[in-house]
Amino acid sequence: MTKTLDQLLDAAARSQASGQLDAADRDLRAALDLAPDDAEAHQMRGTLKLAQGDAASARHHLTRACELAPDYWQAFISLAGLSWREGKLDEAIGQATRAIELAPAQPLVWRQASLIREAARDHAGASAALQHLTQLKAANDKDLLRLALNAILARQFVDAANAIRLLEQAAPTHPNLWAVKIEFARARASWQELASTARQWLQVAPGQLAANEALAQALFELGDIDGAAEAFAPIIKASTAPSPSQQLTFGRICLNAQRFGEAEHYLGAALAALPASPDALTANARLNMLRGETGTAENLCRQALSQQPRHLRALTQLTSVLRGRIDEATRRGLLAHWQDETLAAMERASTGFALADAAFRSQQADEALKLYDAANQLRWQIACDQDQAYDPVLARNDMELLGEAARALSASGASFGKADDPRLVFITGMPRSGTTLVESILGAHPDVHAGGELPTGPKLLENFLFELRKHGAQAAPDILARLAPMFRETYLAALPDTEGKPVVTDKMPGNALAVPLLAALFPSARFVYCQRDPFNVAISIYRHQFPWTYSWAHRLDDLADFFERYVRTVATYRDHQGDRLAIIDYDALVDDPQAGRRMVVAQAALDWDDHCLESQALDRYVATFSSLQVRQPIAKSSADGGGMFREKLAEYAADLTRRVPRLEG
Repeated sequence: MTKTLDQLLDAAARSQASGQLDAADRDLRAALDLAPDDAEAHQMRGTLKLAQGDAASARHHLTRACELAPDYWQAFISLAGLSWREGKLDEAIGQATRAIELAPAQPLVWRQASLIREAARDHAGASAALQHLTQLKAANDKDLLRLALNAILARQFVDAANAIRLLEQAAPTHPNLWAVKIEFARARASWQELASTARQWLQVAPGQLAANEALAQALFELGDIDGAAEAFAPIIKASTAPSPSQQLTFGRICLNAQRFGEAEHYLGAALAALPASPDALTANARLNMLRGETGTAENLCRQALSQQPRHLRALTQLTSVLRGRIDEATRRGLLAHWQDETLAAMERASTGFALADAAFRSQQADEALKLYDAANQLRWQIACDQDQAYDPVLARNDMELLGEAARALSASGASFGKADDPRLVFITGMPRSGTTLVESILGAHPDVHAGGELPTGPKLLENFLFELRKHGAQAAPDILARLAPMFRETYLAALPDTEGKPVVTDKMPGNALAVPLLAALFPSARFVYCQRDPFNVAISIYRHQFPWTYSWAHRLDDLADFFERYVRTVATYRDHQGDRLAIIDYDALVDDPQAGRRMVVAQAALDWDDHCLESQALDRYVATFSSLQVRQPIAKSSADGGGMFREKLAEYAADLTRRVPRLEG
């Protein structure tokens, strides 16, 4: 008995569904013999041939089906799938679009269109297609996950948030839910949210290394470098042979944490494994720059650029190594990034600072200031988006609270030292006020280990402030009596290996606000406060990218407000600390280096040593913006760093001079 066309097509469909492809093919051949212009038969044979791996035959039959039935959406969506598999994405998009026009209520056309758009890296288009699936109430868990990821990549954050919410409702235990939340926070550079999400993930799934990696990144961006190192350490420990990428990341974190031995090890291992990697080359360039090996650092940057001429980190690192004295090719590379408005704001800001430094070194005052303004505006906007913008009211309240607490501590005679305490010298002052130079002078002394900018003091201050805000300044002696053992243990445990030297320096600028706290914890400590012409300090800060904790550094008005309150708070401390808090004037030191060096050593309660005359002959890492300058002989020209802008910003300079007092030494 001869089968009808419908019987042949039904039999073919059943055979294909059960995996009997040869039987299905026989029935479809018979169907086409019976009805050679039947669009459904061509469409079915085309999909069958696609399943059998015969792309040419599949295309023939699917194309014929579309020609025979221009309104046959199944043929168009099947042909779109074939074009996608063959890499003909433009054709696939057109064919999927036609299928959507013919059958907008069919979930299949939207799902297939989203996959094709995703393959074409049209994440906005993929997101839009998946949105239609949700509107049709046909989106499954996988669709919602893909919607969230595509919306994130398209920077459509409202849509991404909605997709994540729907996924949480539909599948609260979905294995990829935490990962997409991590990517959502990461894409928005929402570091507080990223840290919080990563910690929640670790609570739910201890040992989840992707959460550790996210937490490390968040803490790094928030300026908690030690926390970042602690968060990333389990990733390194989890493998006897960490990947080069993991070694590179951990090496960078260690470098910023001033754990230089580990930084050398991991960055060196990453470069040995990836000798042509621009990222590994650039990270090692920075390591060498902080060591003073500028020739090696420059060579590594140029190797990175030979591999990838527009590698942004290599371009900006090379600009730092050369202190802005870059060639035209480097400037053009930076300019191309600066003009790319699709670049992430943080990367554009780094590019702007590099171009501004180049203009500064070329004495192009107007261009340099314009670029510094633009780069700082980008960073200020990022800080606002992260809810980390400078709050002058909070700064005023906190510094008034600290001043009152200083008086209460002084009146109580609070002192928690021990006879075996190390001899600590805290070198403080606003950033760019000469603290690196002073530490280099003291660090040249054979009895002194230069500790650099140790992060513990500001952390203790923040904990102390937290208690003061709750209990008031008059409770400072009681608060400190309760917290002193923990504070002392925390600080001493974080001190670097002094290599047997009896004196260790800590030049963290934020320690200036912690002087009464640190003085009570370590009564034998000395404090050296550095000051410099206020305008030169302000402009030098404005020319550099400080960590996000320096929220006041992005706008000149905020900088002036913080600067004034900072110095006036230190002046209050001076009234209670007497000779323990010495004042070093950077401008006087530069004007008479010989006398200045002797004064620095004397104020640190050290005997003079002639090694302190050669402080620029450093054989150690210097992890500050002055890492290159401090290796040069002291020069008067370095004092007036803001001179190029003084006339243009004359009103601002006058206002700073009026508001920021110079303390008497």
